[in-house]
Amino acid sequence: MKKGSAIKVIYGVKIYMRKKVIRTFLLCIIVITFNTGCVNDNVTKQKELNVMEGLSEEEIIVFSPNAHFKIYDEISKQRQFYVDVVTTKNIDKEKLSVKVDAGVSYKYSIEQIENEVMDFNVYLKYIGKSEEVERLKKDDYSNYEYKLQKYEEEFKKRKIKKILHYRVYVTITQIYDDTKIDLIDVKYNNKTYSINVGNIEIYSDSELVNGEKGINMMTIASSEVKVQKNNDGIENYTDPQVFKTKERITIKDIRLLNTRHKIDKCSFTIENSDYSVEQEWNGEKMDIQKGSTVGVNLNITNSEIKKHYEFQGNEYVIIEYEYKNKNYCTYWEVNFDSLLTGYELCVYLGANL
Repeated sequence: MKKGSAIKVIYGVKIYMRKKVIRTFLLCIIVITFNTGCVNDNVTKQKELNVMEGLSEEEIIVFSPNAHFKIYDEISKQRQFYVDVVTTKNIDKEKLSVKVDAGVSYKYSIEQIENEVMDFNVYLKYIGKSEEVERLKKDDYSNYEYKLQKYEEEFKKRKIKKILHYRVYVTITQIYDDTKIDLIDVKYNNKTYSINVGNIEIYSDSELVNGEKGINMMTIASSEVKVQKNNDGIENYTDPQVFKTKERITIKDIRLLNTRHKIDKCSFTIENSDYSVEQEWNGEKMDIQKGSTVGVNLNITNSEIKKHYEFQGNEYVIIEYEYKNKNYCTYWEVNFDSLLTGYELCVYLGANL
């Protein structure tokens, strides 16, 4: 074989290999382009979930708190309510102010609620599937488990736009006369938001005399007792250590101060060196021995809890008792609060804005 022929064969092989490489390279480009198109389609389908969609980046949402408080000048320990504000940008606190025109002295402050995330139940509500899931849970449990797993997997893959949640607190510092607060103005960046806050009744006198003897109170007020909207309209309050008896006493009654709400169910927990027991209250006298720690478990009916996701309110619990053949009473304040996250506010209340 001539050297020239050998060279031609070698060159021929090289040319053939180059063609093959080029064809392979082109095929790879086509495959990559096709796959990229698929990825773009998936990204489009999995659009960032934004619970504030449709709201201008420059705006804030101020939510009505649905607050129902009774504040008494001489007995109330907690004299504040708050308004929720949700936005997509940091709030400049210097540009925010509050006006309360109700004949009281007050102060206000703003606090950012950190580290909030959307939870799965809120996601179900947002995509309109919460009622379906509840129905399947009752009627078709196997399908319920399948659907629940499906929605949970979707939820884990969704990218959720971060929102910022603030609370604007209004504290009553001085009461001059009986009055009521139902409207306040929140002003931010030269725009005024007139907010219906609910019904906050303010009294200069409660006519409640604390004649506490024979016991030591361990609770004078309970704050941020979590409540949720429910069909029974029940506020539940549990406190295992309300007071301790210094001597033997007899509980005669337990009731609420100046309210239409009722105690639906009540039990007392009693703990001492001899025994620990929970005893349901049936309206009859209950003897408590010396050295006992007494707690309560209350269900209170409140129609506001049936109707609204968001709620702030308080109750004053009064216990009347007998000590050394004389009648006395003690009381303490309980503040209930729905404590909704910014995501819950937008999803649950957004349709009413």
